[in-house]
Amino acid sequence: MTLDTTPPTIAVTDFARPFATIGLAIKRGALEDPPGQEGVAFLTAQMLQRGSTGYTRPEMAEAIDHLGSSVDLSVGRDHTTLWADGLTRNREPLLRLIEHVLHKPTFPVDELEKLKRETIADLAALRDDDASLGMRFFARHLYGDHLYGRPMKGTETTLAAIQPEDLARYHRTWTADRALVAMAGDIAEPEQRSIGQRLVAGLGPSSGADVQVAAAEPTKPGWRVLIVDKPQRTQTQVFIGQLTIDAKSRDWTPLQVGQTSFGGTFTSRFSHEIREKRGWSYGAWSQVSGDQRLGTFMLRFYPTTKDTVPALALTDELLTDFCVTGPTADEFANAQSYLQNGFVFAIDTAVKRLAELVSSRLLGHPDDHVDSTVDRLKRVTYEHAVEAVQRHLRPADMAITIVGTASELEKDLRQLERVVSVDVVDWQADFK
Repeated sequence: MTLDTTPPTIAVTDFARPFATIGLAIKRGALEDPPGQEGVAFLTAQMLQRGSTGYTRPEMAEAIDHLGSSVDLSVGRDHTTLWADGLTRNREPLLRLIEHVLHKPTFPVDELEKLKRETIADLAALRDDDASLGMRFFARHLYGDHLYGRPMKGTETTLAAIQPEDLARYHRTWTADRALVAMAGDIAEPEQRSIGQRLVAGLGPSSGADVQVAAAEPTKPGWRVLIVDKPQRTQTQVFIGQLTIDAKSRDWTPLQVGQTSFGGTFTSRFSHEIREKRGWSYGAWSQVSGDQRLGTFMLRFYPTTKDTVPALALTDELLTDFCVTGPTADEFANAQSYLQNGFVFAIDTAVKRLAELVSSRLLGHPDDHVDSTVDRLKRVTYEHAVEAVQRHLRPADMAITIVGTASELEKDLRQLERVVSVDVVDWQADFK
């Protein structure tokens, strides 16, 4: 008996153009970085096009460019993805290049050292962007010692410790039983099967045990403020958030609708009060994001230094009132309509639809989850949205990160009733 080696495959055909996108998701990601070697997953993915059997980095880049194609790799917490685009007539040579990238990396030491330097330079550039800087510190502040709090690109210290053999060891965990193949465009069904088999043929047969990710502790009581002290800032970057339900919870869609009515659109209550009415920030918004383990509720705005504390006090007042009384009927209807209408544009091309289907599968949703999205949104009642908000959002318990000048903020922040702690860190502390 011959074993079927075809991996799970998602395909969205579109024969209107002689062009296709081919993808492979490997269910291995940054959560599996060894302690002290944060950045292994990221470096491994980036190194795959920097040297393989028969190709140097310039040769691989030239070969892909010659075909008018692109090959990109990215790393998330739980998975690594490869996406390649190309014309139908160039599919066979593109597939051969993808096979080299996936199955025959050599991890040359000189290229690894270049990549480390480039990554460290990227971290330095991130420090100069206050919004990106704040987001990195906010993740550490919100998740604490949990695996989710580790930087996916690592730090200068952890990057320095990583050697080619570490990348090769990690790459060996990319096995066929962890693979999900994705295709969109001009690829007929018989070819889909053979392409899937080719993409996983050079991967190992079994991956062993899953990475063990402990449950995250709920956000601690009170408002815990972290000031990322950066000198001479006239504007701050404010991140407010807490842990909440995961994306597979029955309350997920009602919570999406509920929080959208508070801060998910330009016309929502939060944006109106902070941005339109008072002019404290060009943008003010909220969102929920999540995966199969946990979710995050976050509020964002970026006021001047003098408006930061008043804006925080108003945010407390607005969110507390919202969680007690819920949205108005108009706010609820507008949010529900906004999410339904917006989702149509998330799947209006074959490639976009494919991306949604892959994301849904990786989160462990049923096969009909994407196609039933609009119906789920329509079925959310006002009462269920209010219950979800009241059950899962806790205005009194927030992790707050502010990028700004501590000497101009700390004293007034400590006067806010909700605040139970204010810690100050140097703006470069998290990158060493």
